[in-house]
Amino acid sequence: MFSFIDDIPSFEQIKARVRDDLRKHGWEKRWNDSRLVQKSRELLNDEELKIDPATWIWKRMPSREDIAARRQRDFETVWKYRYRLGGFASGALLALALAGIFSTGNFGGSSDAGNRPSVVYPIE
Repeated sequence: MFSFIDDIPSFEQIKARVRDDLRKHGWEKRWNDSRLVQKSRELLNDEELKIDPATWIWKRMPSREDIAARRQRDFETVWKYRYRLGGFASGALLALALAGIFSTGNFGGSSDAGNRPSVVYPIE
């Protein structure tokens, strides 16, 4: 008798298939070349970090001047695109308002919902 259980691949076969597909499409190379993997390997191989993590972190802490410069740069970026951000915010607000109007049916629906229900059940 035929059994579908015999056709189910084992965990090792699935892992091998996925590994082959990743190699075939080049995803393994892209993953290894990514900034995340490169930075994690760099940190894992950093001898100073292994010996004294507190000093390593303290050396790389930004100064007040660096933080102020970053804050100023971020503010300038936001100020540069203020019209785009304003347009996006007003469009999102309009979309929310329209969704509220069209989902309730009669521009809010709460003012006359008590005395005129939209669903009328027959009296038996």
